[in-house]
Amino acid sequence: MKEQKILQNIKDQYGKVTPTETVVQLQKMAQFIDAGISRSLAQEGEEKVGTLVTTLMNLRDFMTSTVLDNSFKARLLAEIQQAEEAHDEQQQLDFEQEDQKKS
Repeated sequence: MKEQKILQNIKDQYGKVTPTETVVQLQKMAQFIDAGISRSLAQEGEEKVGTLVTTLMNLRDFMTSTVLDNSFKARLLAEIQQAEEAHDEQQQLDFEQEDQKKS
C-alpha cells in the first residue's frame, strides 16, 4: 500500500505538464532573449557579437536541459506504469490461484 502511495505521488509530481507551466517557460526564455539583446545594444563590435553568441549558447543549454528533463519524466512515468501493470497482473494471478485452491 505504501508503494502505491509513493508511485502515485511520483506520477502526480511528474505526470502533469500544464499549459501554464509551458507558457511560464516560454516567457522566461523570451525575457532571457530580450535581456541579451538589450545588453548587446549597449555594446560595440566584437563585444556585441560575443554577447549575442553567449546569449544563444545559454538559450541552447536551457532548451537542451528542458528536453532532457522532460524525457526523463516521460521515461519514469512509463516505467511506473509498466510496474503497476505487472503488479496488477501478479495480483490477479494470485487471486485466481487462491480461488482455485478454495474450489
